[in-house]
Amino acid sequence: GSSEAALSSSMARADALRAKGLNYCVSPQRFQGSLRVSLKRLMFSQFRPPQERPSQSMSWRQTLKALPTPQHAALRVRNVSSLSAIATSTGPHPSLTPKVPDFSDSALAFSNASTMELFRGAAVLTACAQPWLVLGCESLLKLSKTILGERTTQAVLRHTVFAHFVAGECESTIKPRLEQLHALRVGGILDYAVEAKLVASTSTNRIHPCSGEDTYDANMRTFMKAVRTVHTTMPHGFAAIKVSALGDPALLERVSSTILALRAFYDSLGGSYGRLTQQLFVDGWTAAFDVSRHEAIKVFARFDRETADGSLDALEFTNSLPLEEIPSLVRSCRSKGPLYLSALSTDEVRAFGNMMRRLETISSLAWQLDVRLMVDAEHTYFQPCIDQAVLRLQRSYNAHYPAVFGTYQAYLVDCSARLEVDLERARREGVQCRVRSQDLPTV
Repeated sequence: GSSEAALSSSMARADALRAKGLNYCVSPQRFQGSLRVSLKRLMFSQFRPPQERPSQSMSWRQTLKALPTPQHAALRVRNVSSLSAIATSTGPHPSLTPKVPDFSDSALAFSNASTMELFRGAAVLTACAQPWLVLGCESLLKLSKTILGERTTQAVLRHTVFAHFVAGECESTIKPRLEQLHALRVGGILDYAVEAKLVASTSTNRIHPCSGEDTYDANMRTFMKAVRTVHTTMPHGFAAIKVSALGDPALLERVSSTILALRAFYDSLGGSYGRLTQQLFVDGWTAAFDVSRHEAIKVFARFDRETADGSLDALEFTNSLPLEEIPSLVRSCRSKGPLYLSALSTDEVRAFGNMMRRLETISSLAWQLDVRLMVDAEHTYFQPCIDQAVLRLQRSYNAHYPAVFGTYQAYLVDCSARLEVDLERARREGVQCRVRSQDLPTV
Protein backbone atom coordinates (compact mmCIF):
# COMPACT_ATOMS: atom_id res chain seq x y z
CA GLY A 1 0.00 0.00 0.00
CA SER A 2 2.80 2.45 0.79
CA SER A 3 4.39 2.15 -2.67
CA GLU A 4 1.07 2.85 -4.39
CA ALA A 5 0.45 5.84 -2.14
CA ALA A 6 3.92 7.15 -2.93
CA LEU A 7 3.29 6.67 -6.63
CA SER A 8 0.01 8.58 -6.47
CA SER A 9 1.72 11.27 -4.43
CA SER A 10 4.46 11.57 -7.08
CA MET A 11 1.93 12.06 -9.87
CA ALA A 12 -0.03 14.58 -7.85
CA ARG A 13 3.13 16.47 -6.93
CA ALA A 14 4.25 16.60 -10.55
CA ASP A 15 0.86 17.93 -11.70
CA ALA A 16 0.70 20.48 -8.87
CA LEU A 17 4.16 21.81 -9.62
CA ARG A 18 3.36 22.04 -13.32
CA ALA A 19 0.10 23.88 -12.60
CA LYS A 20 1.89 26.40 -10.40
CA GLY A 21 4.51 27.03 -13.04
CA LEU A 22 7.39 26.02 -10.76
CA ASN A 23 9.72 24.97 -13.50
CA TYR A 24 13.30 25.94 -12.72
CA CYS A 25 15.58 24.70 -10.01
CA VAL A 26 19.29 24.70 -9.26
CA SER A 27 22.22 25.26 -11.61
CA PRO A 28 23.28 22.52 -14.09
CA GLN A 29 25.88 19.81 -13.56
CA ARG A 30 29.44 21.00 -13.73
CA PHE A 31 32.72 19.24 -14.33
CA GLN A 32 36.21 19.97 -13.10
CA GLY A 33 39.08 20.58 -15.42
CA SER A 34 42.53 22.05 -15.56
CA LEU A 35 43.07 23.85 -18.88
CA ARG A 36 46.64 24.52 -19.87
CA VAL A 37 46.37 26.43 -23.13
CA SER A 38 45.14 30.03 -23.13
CA LEU A 39 42.81 29.48 -26.08
CA LYS A 40 41.30 26.47 -24.35
CA ARG A 41 40.77 28.55 -21.24
CA LEU A 42 39.01 31.20 -23.26
CA MET A 43 36.70 28.66 -24.93
CA PHE A 44 35.69 27.11 -21.62
CA SER A 45 35.21 30.53 -20.02
CA GLN A 46 32.24 31.21 -22.29
CA PHE A 47 30.32 28.47 -20.49
CA ARG A 48 30.91 29.90 -17.02
CA PRO A 49 28.21 31.79 -15.12
CA PRO A 50 28.14 35.52 -15.96
CA GLN A 51 29.37 36.55 -12.52
CA GLU A 52 32.47 34.34 -12.93
CA ARG A 53 33.43 35.53 -16.42
CA PRO A 54 36.20 38.08 -16.98
CA SER A 55 35.10 41.61 -17.74
CA GLN A 56 33.87 41.93 -21.31
CA SER A 57 35.58 45.32 -21.56
CA MET A 58 38.98 43.60 -21.41
CA SER A 59 40.89 43.12 -24.64
CA TRP A 60 41.61 39.68 -26.06
CA ARG A 61 45.24 39.89 -24.93
CA GLN A 62 44.24 41.01 -21.42
CA THR A 63 41.64 38.27 -21.23
CA LEU A 64 44.13 35.58 -22.18
CA LYS A 65 46.61 36.82 -19.56
CA ALA A 66 44.15 37.43 -16.74
CA LEU A 67 41.86 34.45 -17.18
CA PRO A 68 42.61 31.84 -14.50
CA THR A 69 42.29 28.14 -15.13
CA PRO A 70 38.68 27.45 -14.17
CA GLN A 71 38.05 24.90 -11.48
CA HIS A 72 34.41 24.54 -12.50
CA ALA A 73 33.22 24.98 -16.06
CA ALA A 74 29.83 23.93 -17.34
CA LEU A 75 29.96 22.35 -20.77
CA ARG A 76 26.78 22.30 -22.86
CA VAL A 77 27.13 20.70 -26.27
CA ARG A 78 23.88 20.15 -28.15
CA ASN A 79 25.05 18.06 -31.09
CA VAL A 80 27.42 15.72 -29.27
CA SER A 81 26.96 13.70 -26.10
CA SER A 82 28.64 10.80 -24.37
CA LEU A 83 27.14 7.48 -25.37
CA SER A 84 27.13 6.44 -21.73
CA ALA A 85 25.01 9.36 -20.49
CA ILE A 86 21.93 7.15 -20.48
CA ALA A 87 19.68 6.07 -17.60
CA THR A 88 17.66 2.85 -17.65
CA SER A 89 15.22 1.09 -15.38
CA THR A 90 16.45 -2.37 -16.38
CA GLY A 91 20.19 -2.06 -15.84
CA PRO A 92 23.02 -1.36 -18.26
CA HIS A 93 23.09 -2.97 -21.69
CA PRO A 94 26.52 -4.46 -22.46
CA SER A 95 26.70 -2.88 -25.91
CA LEU A 96 25.57 0.56 -24.72
CA THR A 97 28.05 1.23 -21.91
CA PRO A 98 31.43 2.18 -23.40
CA LYS A 99 34.15 3.60 -21.21
CA VAL A 100 33.31 7.18 -20.25
CA PRO A 101 35.82 9.75 -21.56
CA ASP A 102 37.53 11.95 -18.98
CA PHE A 103 36.23 15.40 -19.94
CA SER A 104 38.49 17.05 -17.35
CA ASP A 105 41.45 16.06 -19.54
CA SER A 106 41.94 19.07 -21.82
CA ALA A 107 44.38 17.15 -24.03
CA LEU A 108 41.70 14.55 -24.74
CA ALA A 109 38.99 17.17 -25.22
CA PHE A 110 40.96 19.12 -27.84
CA SER A 111 43.34 16.52 -29.27
CA ASN A 112 41.46 16.36 -32.57
CA ALA A 113 41.23 20.16 -32.97
CA SER A 114 43.71 22.13 -35.00
CA THR A 115 45.08 25.50 -33.92
CA MET A 116 42.79 27.23 -36.42
CA GLU A 117 39.79 25.37 -35.00
CA LEU A 118 40.73 26.53 -31.51
CA PHE A 119 41.01 30.13 -32.71
CA ARG A 120 37.66 29.82 -34.48
CA GLY A 121 36.00 28.31 -31.41
CA ALA A 122 37.36 31.03 -29.15
CA ALA A 123 36.19 33.74 -31.54
CA VAL A 124 32.70 32.27 -32.01
CA LEU A 125 32.09 31.67 -28.30
CA THR A 126 33.39 35.11 -27.38
CA ALA A 127 31.04 36.66 -29.93
CA CYS A 128 28.12 34.62 -28.58
CA ALA A 129 28.83 36.02 -25.11
CA GLN A 130 28.29 39.63 -26.24
CA PRO A 131 24.69 40.67 -25.44
CA TRP A 132 24.70 43.54 -27.95
CA LEU A 133 25.73 41.15 -30.73
CA VAL A 134 23.22 38.46 -29.81
CA LEU A 135 20.30 40.90 -29.53
CA GLY A 136 21.18 42.69 -32.77
CA CYS A 137 22.24 39.68 -34.82
CA GLU A 138 19.27 39.80 -37.21
CA SER A 139 19.79 43.47 -37.98
CA LEU A 140 23.52 42.94 -38.47
CA LEU A 141 22.81 39.97 -40.74
CA LYS A 142 20.53 42.07 -42.94
CA LEU A 143 23.12 44.87 -43.03
CA SER A 144 25.83 42.42 -44.04
CA LYS A 145 23.70 41.04 -46.87
CA THR A 146 23.04 44.58 -48.09
CA ILE A 147 26.71 45.63 -48.05
CA LEU A 148 28.58 42.39 -48.76
CA GLY A 149 25.90 40.47 -50.58
CA GLU A 150 24.12 37.16 -49.83
CA ARG A 151 26.92 34.91 -51.09
CA THR A 152 29.73 36.57 -49.11
CA THR A 153 27.64 36.70 -45.92
CA GLN A 154 26.75 33.01 -46.22
CA ALA A 155 30.40 32.13 -46.84
CA VAL A 156 31.51 33.94 -43.69
CA LEU A 157 28.84 32.25 -41.58
CA ARG A 158 29.58 28.85 -43.11
CA HIS A 159 33.25 28.98 -42.08
CA THR A 160 32.67 30.44 -38.59
CA VAL A 161 29.45 29.89 -36.64
CA PHE A 162 28.11 27.08 -38.82
CA ALA A 163 31.46 25.24 -38.87
CA HIS A 164 31.74 25.44 -35.07
CA PHE A 165 28.24 24.29 -34.10
CA VAL A 166 27.15 22.02 -36.97
CA ALA A 167 28.72 18.70 -37.94
CA GLY A 168 27.87 19.03 -41.62
CA GLU A 169 25.22 19.44 -44.28
CA CYS A 170 25.04 15.93 -45.70
CA GLU A 171 26.17 12.38 -45.06
CA SER A 172 29.57 12.83 -46.77
CA THR A 173 30.49 15.86 -44.61
CA ILE A 174 29.07 14.47 -41.37
CA LYS A 175 30.78 11.08 -41.47
CA PRO A 176 34.43 12.29 -41.04
CA ARG A 177 33.48 14.35 -37.99
CA LEU A 178 31.62 11.42 -36.42
CA GLU A 179 34.60 9.15 -37.05
CA GLN A 180 36.89 11.62 -35.28
CA LEU A 181 34.55 11.72 -32.28
CA HIS A 182 34.15 7.94 -32.27
CA ALA A 183 37.93 7.58 -32.02
CA LEU A 184 37.69 9.61 -28.79
CA ARG A 185 34.84 7.37 -27.50
CA VAL A 186 32.29 10.15 -28.03
CA GLY A 187 29.09 9.49 -29.96
CA GLY A 188 26.96 11.84 -32.00
CA ILE A 189 23.24 12.61 -32.09
CA LEU A 190 21.97 13.52 -35.52
CA ASP A 191 19.42 16.26 -34.92
CA TYR A 192 17.14 17.84 -37.51
CA ALA A 193 16.55 21.20 -35.84
CA VAL A 194 12.89 21.95 -36.44
CA GLU A 195 10.48 22.88 -33.67
CA ALA A 196 7.20 24.75 -33.37
CA LYS A 197 5.65 26.76 -30.57
CA LEU A 198 2.40 28.52 -29.80
CA VAL A 199 2.18 32.28 -30.04
CA ALA A 200 -0.71 32.31 -27.59
CA SER A 201 -2.53 29.67 -25.57
CA THR A 202 -5.13 27.84 -27.62
CA SER A 203 -6.17 25.11 -25.17
CA THR A 204 -9.87 25.86 -25.65
CA ASN A 205 -9.72 26.10 -29.45
CA ARG A 206 -10.53 23.16 -31.72
CA ILE A 207 -8.03 21.82 -34.22
CA HIS A 208 -8.74 21.29 -37.90
CA PRO A 209 -7.49 17.80 -38.88
CA CYS A 210 -6.09 18.89 -42.26
CA SER A 211 -4.15 21.90 -40.96
CA GLY A 212 -0.47 21.61 -41.96
CA GLU A 213 -0.65 17.86 -42.65
CA ASP A 214 1.51 18.11 -45.77
CA THR A 215 4.20 19.96 -43.82
CA TYR A 216 4.17 17.37 -41.03
CA ASP A 217 4.42 14.53 -43.56
CA ALA A 218 7.39 16.29 -45.17
CA ASN A 219 9.07 16.62 -41.76
CA MET A 220 8.45 12.91 -41.18
CA ARG A 221 10.29 12.07 -44.38
CA THR A 222 13.17 14.32 -43.32
CA PHE A 223 13.42 12.55 -39.97
CA MET A 224 13.39 9.20 -41.78
CA LYS A 225 16.25 10.42 -43.96
CA ALA A 226 18.15 11.37 -40.78
CA VAL A 227 17.58 7.86 -39.38
CA ARG A 228 18.98 6.31 -42.56
CA THR A 229 21.99 8.66 -42.41
CA VAL A 230 22.70 7.56 -38.84
CA HIS A 231 22.49 3.93 -39.95
CA THR A 232 25.12 4.42 -42.65
CA THR A 233 27.47 6.74 -40.75
CA MET A 234 27.40 5.44 -37.16
CA PRO A 235 25.74 2.05 -36.52
CA HIS A 236 23.78 1.89 -33.24
CA GLY A 237 23.83 5.70 -33.20
CA PHE A 238 21.21 8.22 -32.22
CA ALA A 239 18.74 10.30 -34.23
CA ALA A 240 16.79 13.06 -32.46
CA ILE A 241 13.25 14.09 -33.41
CA LYS A 242 10.78 16.72 -32.21
CA VAL A 243 7.11 15.84 -31.87
CA SER A 244 6.04 19.44 -32.56
CA ALA A 245 7.42 19.01 -36.09
CA LEU A 246 4.98 16.14 -36.67
CA GLY A 247 1.74 17.65 -35.37
CA ASP A 248 0.02 20.95 -34.69
CA PRO A 249 1.47 22.54 -31.51
CA ALA A 250 -2.07 23.59 -30.58
CA LEU A 251 -3.08 19.92 -30.78
CA LEU A 252 -0.20 19.00 -28.48
CA GLU A 253 -1.42 21.53 -25.94
CA ARG A 254 -5.02 20.28 -26.24
CA VAL A 255 -3.91 16.68 -25.65
CA SER A 256 -1.76 17.80 -22.69
CA SER A 257 -4.78 19.54 -21.16
CA THR A 258 -6.80 16.32 -21.48
CA ILE A 259 -4.05 14.28 -19.80
CA LEU A 260 -3.81 16.70 -16.86
CA ALA A 261 -7.61 16.83 -16.54
CA LEU A 262 -7.75 13.02 -16.43
CA ARG A 263 -5.19 12.91 -13.63
CA ALA A 264 -7.12 15.59 -11.74
CA PHE A 265 -10.33 13.58 -12.21
CA TYR A 266 -8.66 10.55 -10.60
CA ASP A 267 -7.74 12.71 -7.59
CA SER A 268 -11.32 14.02 -7.37
CA LEU A 269 -12.60 10.45 -7.10
CA GLY A 270 -10.44 9.96 -4.01
CA GLY A 271 -7.22 8.81 -5.62
CA SER A 272 -5.20 11.62 -4.06
CA TYR A 273 -5.34 9.69 -0.76
CA GLY A 274 -3.70 6.58 -2.24
CA ARG A 275 -5.36 3.66 -3.98
CA LEU A 276 -8.93 4.07 -5.18
CA THR A 277 -11.24 1.47 -3.64
CA GLN A 278 -14.32 0.15 -5.44
CA GLN A 279 -16.59 2.04 -3.08
CA LEU A 280 -14.87 5.37 -3.70
CA PHE A 281 -14.77 4.73 -7.44
CA VAL A 282 -18.47 3.84 -7.71
CA ASP A 283 -19.56 6.81 -5.57
CA GLY A 284 -17.44 9.25 -7.59
CA TRP A 285 -18.28 7.72 -10.98
CA THR A 286 -22.03 7.83 -10.47
CA ALA A 287 -21.75 11.41 -9.19
CA ALA A 288 -19.81 12.49 -12.30
CA PHE A 289 -21.67 10.48 -14.96
CA ASP A 290 -25.30 9.64 -15.58
CA VAL A 291 -24.90 5.89 -15.01
CA SER A 292 -26.23 3.36 -12.51
CA ARG A 293 -24.14 1.85 -9.72
CA HIS A 294 -24.25 -1.50 -11.49
CA GLU A 295 -22.75 0.08 -14.62
CA ALA A 296 -20.09 1.82 -12.51
CA ILE A 297 -19.13 -1.51 -10.90
CA LYS A 298 -18.68 -3.04 -14.37
CA VAL A 299 -16.42 -0.13 -15.37
CA PHE A 300 -14.37 -0.62 -12.19
CA ALA A 301 -13.99 -4.34 -12.92
CA ARG A 302 -12.72 -3.52 -16.41
CA PHE A 303 -10.19 -1.05 -15.02
CA ASP A 304 -9.07 -3.52 -12.34
CA ARG A 305 -8.66 -6.55 -14.59
CA GLU A 306 -4.85 -6.40 -14.54
CA THR A 307 -4.39 -6.94 -10.81
CA ALA A 308 -7.98 -7.77 -9.73
CA ASP A 309 -7.16 -6.69 -6.18
CA GLY A 310 -10.25 -4.55 -5.61
CA SER A 311 -8.52 -1.18 -5.90
CA LEU A 312 -6.92 1.14 -8.48
CA ASP A 313 -3.85 3.33 -8.42
CA ALA A 314 -3.15 6.26 -10.71
CA LEU A 315 -1.33 4.18 -13.33
CA GLU A 316 -4.08 1.58 -13.59
CA PHE A 317 -6.70 4.30 -13.88
CA THR A 318 -4.98 6.37 -16.58
CA ASN A 319 -3.89 3.31 -18.57
CA SER A 320 -7.51 2.11 -18.65
CA LEU A 321 -8.78 5.35 -20.19
CA PRO A 322 -7.08 6.02 -23.55
CA LEU A 323 -7.36 9.58 -24.80
CA GLU A 324 -9.42 8.40 -27.76
CA GLU A 325 -12.16 7.04 -25.46
CA ILE A 326 -12.65 10.15 -23.34
CA PRO A 327 -14.86 12.02 -25.87
CA SER A 328 -17.47 9.25 -25.79
CA LEU A 329 -17.18 8.96 -22.02
CA VAL A 330 -17.88 12.64 -21.29
CA ARG A 331 -21.15 12.57 -23.24
CA SER A 332 -22.77 11.20 -20.09
CA CYS A 333 -21.27 13.84 -17.76
CA ARG A 334 -23.78 15.33 -15.30
CA SER A 335 -22.00 18.69 -15.48
CA LYS A 336 -19.45 20.33 -17.79
CA GLY A 337 -16.35 20.08 -15.64
CA PRO A 338 -12.63 20.20 -16.58
CA LEU A 339 -12.63 16.70 -18.07
CA TYR A 340 -15.64 17.48 -20.26
CA LEU A 341 -14.16 20.76 -21.48
CA SER A 342 -10.74 19.25 -22.25
CA ALA A 343 -12.03 16.21 -24.17
CA LEU A 344 -10.81 16.04 -27.75
CA SER A 345 -13.22 16.49 -30.64
CA THR A 346 -13.57 13.88 -33.38
CA ASP A 347 -11.31 15.93 -35.67
CA GLU A 348 -8.70 16.29 -32.94
CA VAL A 349 -8.71 12.55 -32.28
CA ARG A 350 -8.10 12.02 -36.00
CA ALA A 351 -5.28 14.59 -36.03
CA PHE A 352 -3.70 12.95 -32.97
CA GLY A 353 -3.90 9.60 -34.75
CA ASN A 354 -2.13 11.10 -37.78
CA MET A 355 0.65 12.41 -35.55
CA MET A 356 1.08 9.02 -33.86
CA ARG A 357 1.13 7.36 -37.29
CA ARG A 358 4.10 9.54 -38.27
CA LEU A 359 5.91 8.74 -35.04
CA GLU A 360 5.21 5.03 -35.50
CA THR A 361 6.59 5.15 -39.05
CA ILE A 362 9.83 6.82 -37.92
CA SER A 363 10.19 4.50 -34.90
CA SER A 364 9.58 1.39 -36.99
CA LEU A 365 12.31 2.42 -39.43
CA ALA A 366 14.73 3.17 -36.58
CA TRP A 367 13.99 -0.21 -35.00
CA GLN A 368 14.58 -2.02 -38.30
CA LEU A 369 17.88 -0.20 -38.93
CA ASP A 370 19.13 -0.64 -35.33
CA VAL A 371 19.15 3.13 -34.75
CA ARG A 372 18.17 4.60 -31.40
CA LEU A 373 15.58 7.35 -31.51
CA MET A 374 15.67 10.28 -29.07
CA VAL A 375 12.44 12.22 -28.65
CA ASP A 376 13.35 15.73 -27.55
CA ALA A 377 11.64 17.49 -24.67
CA GLU A 378 9.98 20.76 -25.65
CA HIS A 379 7.77 23.47 -24.15
CA THR A 380 6.29 22.52 -20.80
CA TYR A 381 2.74 23.40 -21.86
CA PHE A 382 2.61 20.45 -24.24
CA GLN A 383 5.21 18.14 -22.69
CA PRO A 384 2.53 15.77 -21.24
CA CYS A 385 1.43 14.98 -24.81
CA ILE A 386 5.04 14.25 -25.82
CA ASP A 387 5.49 11.99 -22.79
CA GLN A 388 2.31 10.13 -23.75
CA ALA A 389 3.61 9.64 -27.30
CA VAL A 390 6.97 8.35 -26.01
CA LEU A 391 5.15 5.93 -23.68
CA ARG A 392 3.18 4.45 -26.57
CA LEU A 393 6.29 4.11 -28.72
CA GLN A 394 8.29 2.45 -25.94
CA ARG A 395 5.50 -0.08 -25.41
CA SER A 396 5.80 -1.05 -29.07
CA TYR A 397 9.56 -0.94 -29.62
CA ASN A 398 11.36 -1.22 -26.26
CA ALA A 399 10.38 -4.71 -25.16
CA HIS A 400 13.73 -6.29 -26.13
CA TYR A 401 15.90 -3.48 -27.50
CA PRO A 402 16.07 0.16 -26.34
CA ALA A 403 14.97 1.80 -29.59
CA VAL A 404 13.07 4.85 -28.24
CA PHE A 405 14.43 7.27 -25.65
CA GLY A 406 12.47 9.98 -23.84
CA THR A 407 13.96 13.21 -22.51
CA TYR A 408 13.67 14.59 -18.99
CA GLN A 409 14.47 18.25 -18.40
CA ALA A 410 16.47 17.96 -15.20
CA TYR A 411 16.16 21.69 -14.48
CA LEU A 412 12.38 21.29 -13.88
CA VAL A 413 11.41 20.63 -10.29
CA ASP A 414 8.76 18.07 -11.25
CA CYS A 415 11.33 15.95 -13.12
CA SER A 416 12.02 13.55 -10.25
CA ALA A 417 8.33 12.86 -9.62
CA ARG A 418 7.62 12.23 -13.32
CA LEU A 419 10.62 9.93 -13.61
CA GLU A 420 9.47 7.88 -10.61
CA VAL A 421 6.06 7.37 -12.21
CA ASP A 422 7.47 6.38 -15.60
CA LEU A 423 10.01 3.96 -14.12
CA GLU A 424 7.25 2.24 -12.14
CA ARG A 425 5.08 2.01 -15.26
CA ALA A 426 7.97 0.49 -17.21
CA ARG A 427 8.59 -2.05 -14.46
CA ARG A 428 4.96 -3.14 -14.46
CA GLU A 429 4.68 -3.38 -18.24
CA GLY A 430 8.05 -5.03 -18.80
CA VAL A 431 9.46 -2.43 -21.19
CA GLN A 432 12.85 -0.74 -21.15
CA CYS A 433 12.39 2.86 -20.04
CA ARG A 434 15.38 4.49 -21.71
CA VAL A 435 15.80 8.19 -21.03
CA ARG A 436 18.28 11.02 -21.35
CA SER A 437 18.69 14.05 -19.12
CA GLN A 438 18.72 17.62 -20.46
CA ASP A 439 20.48 19.91 -18.02
CA LEU A 440 19.85 23.30 -19.65
CA PRO A 441 17.15 24.69 -21.91
CA THR A 442 18.21 24.74 -25.55
CA VAL A 443 18.57 28.36 -26.67
